[in-house]
Amino acid sequence: ASTPVYSSGFPDAVLESDITYTDNCTENDICWIIKLKDARTVKIHQYLRITVLEPVEYSYQDMPLSTTDELTALLAGIKKEDDGTKSYTIILAPEVYEGDIVLDGIVVNLQGTKTADAKTEVRGTVYIKSAWPFSSQLNGLVFSGEGTGVRDTAGFFAYSCVFNGLDIGIDVQEGGYAVPYECTFESCKTGLHFQSTNSRSSSPWFAGNTFTGNDIAVLLDQVPGVGTLYFDGCVFSGNGQDIVNNTKHEVKISE
Repeated sequence: ASTPVYSSGFPDAVLESDITYTDNCTENDICWIIKLKDARTVKIHQYLRITVLEPVEYSYQDMPLSTTDELTALLAGIKKEDDGTKSYTIILAPEVYEGDIVLDGIVVNLQGTKTADAKTEVRGTVYIKSAWPFSSQLNGLVFSGEGTGVRDTAGFFAYSCVFNGLDIGIDVQEGGYAVPYECTFESCKTGLHFQSTNSRSSSPWFAGNTFTGNDIAVLLDQVPGVGTLYFDGCVFSGNGQDIVNNTKHEVKISE
C-alpha cells in the first residue's frame, strides 16, 4: 500500500492509499491503524479477496448471434449459469441490431466487428444495470437512430464506439459512471450527459474522444466526487456548445 495522502478525487476520505496486488494474493485482511490526536487508536479491518476470472468468449461465427433476440437469449443463459468466476466477451456480427439490449446482473464485454462493407450497429438503447465489482465494456459499436445510445446506472467503459444522430449518446443516470475512450459523438443533441451524484466506479479521464456537430457535446449536470475532469486529446469541432458545466468540477482540455 502507498503512503496515505489526501486526494481531492475521494472527498469523503480523510486520506487515500493505493493498494497494489497480484493474482496470487488471494484472501487478505488489511488493517488500517488510525492514531487520533487525543492518543486513542482506531483499527479498521478491510477484507480483500483477489479472484482470477476465467475468460469465456462467444462469437457470431460459432453460434446464432446476428439479431437482438439471439443476443438477449445468450445473455439470459449466461445470467442463469454465472457463478461469479468467469469474465464474458461476446463478439457481435457486422449486422444491425434492432431494439434494446439490457445488461443486468452480469458483466460482459460486447465487442463489435467491422468488415470492408459492414459493421456492428445498434439501433436501440443499451441499458447498463449490472451492479458487480467489475464494469461492463462496449468496444467498437456504432449507435445510430433516435433516442439514447447507452443509459447507464452502474458504470461502464466504452472504447472506439460511435454515437451518431442520437438525442443522447451516453446518458449517465444515478449510480452510473461512463468512461469513454477514443469514441466519436457526432450530430447528437447531447453527446455525453452526466446526471449522477453517486457511483461505485469513477475516473477523471475522458481521453481521445471526438465531439463534432452536436448541439451540446458534453453536459455535466451532476458528477460524483469533486476532482478535476480531464478531456486529454479530445477534439471539439462544430458543436453548438462544447462543454456545459453545471457542477463544481474543474474541467481541463489538452491536446
